[in-house]
Amino acid sequence: MSDGSSGIEQQEKKGQFELVTQEQMPINGTTSGRGYDFPKELETIGFIFGEPIDDIFVETKLPNGWKKESTDHSMWSKLLDNEGRERARIFYKAAFYDRSAHVDWGSRFSVDTRMKNGQNPLDLVREDFSLYLERDDPEIVVVVDWDGKEIFRVDGTFRPSLHEKDSFERKAKKWLQDHYPQWENPLAYWND
Repeated sequence: MSDGSSGIEQQEKKGQFELVTQEQMPINGTTSGRGYDFPKELETIGFIFGEPIDDIFVETKLPNGWKKESTDHSMWSKLLDNEGRERARIFYKAAFYDRSAHVDWGSRFSVDTRMKNGQNPLDLVREDFSLYLERDDPEIVVVVDWDGKEIFRVDGTFRPSLHEKDSFERKAKKWLQDHYPQWENPLAYWND
């Protein structure tokens, strides 16, 4: 009896299971890419890289306490540090016809657009565009910590123009640059 999943979906789930249970990481995003000397920086925090397994994976021992965890989507998994913070998302498409993998590292801080009530305006647009048009909460731009905690705010306006949004985002990024000059480096500031 079939569970309704196709062979490819089963292959994706099996690939995700293997990714999170074996000592391996994608080459793209750990030992190459991102513009940083990632192997050196990752080794500094406890990663140990071995031999390439194939053209997309390398043997990898994670730092003490770090782990990979599945998500509801079979092509995406999370990399959690020893404090349970999501440090990266790992993409692995295990389908035989288009196999690929990479790591998307997250920075400690980011810039986000929200409304004063904390809701993302795009969520309203996705839910019902008329709700977005009828709202009475002005948009703001905030700097947020990895866990979504707001640490700096640039007050915006009701339905800002693209020019205004860009201006708010520039102010938020300038604040980050002044206070955390390496904020875009995904390995910076996690020990602060």
